[in-house]
Amino acid sequence: MAQTTTANQTVTFRINKQTVKQLDKLAELMDRPRSYFLKQGVENVLDLYDWQLEKIAEGEKQIKQGKFATRKEIDKAFRLQAI
Repeated sequence: MAQTTTANQTVTFRINKQTVKQLDKLAELMDRPRSYFLKQGVENVLDLYDWQLEKIAEGEKQIKQGKFATRKEIDKAFRLQAI
């Protein structure tokens, strides 16, 4: 999870009423403030996008180096028959 050592900053955004109801229900059940789950959710999404972008960059680098699987290797890896 992304953790920073800098001071927190307030951010405002809009979400639909049903999402707020779900968030409030979760916050109550878990005895946590609403902001805890919002912060956790944003950090998790950012971590996911960072990971995806890293993997895409790795793949692009491998393609430029000519390191990619043939159709036969892909079919074998996924146990599919070539069409």
